[in-house]
Amino acid sequence: LLDTDGDGDSVAASVAVATLLTEADALADSDQPWTVELRDGGWVETSIATQLAERGFSVATTDRVALPGAPLTYLRLLGEENAVERFDQRVIDRSTELRQWGEKLKEADGTIFVHVRNFYEGHAPGTLRFLREALGLPTPPFPGEKQLSLF
Repeated sequence: LLDTDGDGDSVAASVAVATLLTEADALADSDQPWTVELRDGGWVETSIATQLAERGFSVATTDRVALPGAPLTYLRLLGEENAVERFDQRVIDRSTELRQWGEKLKEADGTIFVHVRNFYEGHAPGTLRFLREALGLPTPPFPGEKQLSLF
């Protein structure tokens, strides 16, 4: 809805922002945490993230971590649809990118949520384990990975 391509659709963007903020105002007193996903990176350059943060909302993007004033960080690592055929191991090496995300997340304030799709590397649990290691967090074993005691 944001007019990032210069086609003159800024009126529709203004209406969308007004509608979004009206809905946010209606939900602001709720005890539930709310997150608005901005899929067009151009939205981040506007004041919408700050306006939502002022209402207690967090903003999710697929290409940034730090958004002004957000009470939590929500990172989505999606990958390309149908990029892998099986989901039992990491088959697309994004180690460098994950280390970079790890550094960015170390600088984030507050609560952090990370959502990973299997299409990102081929095995979301493996991706999350790698990211936890990059963050210096403990990495619990996968089910069946640790030898159980017989007694």
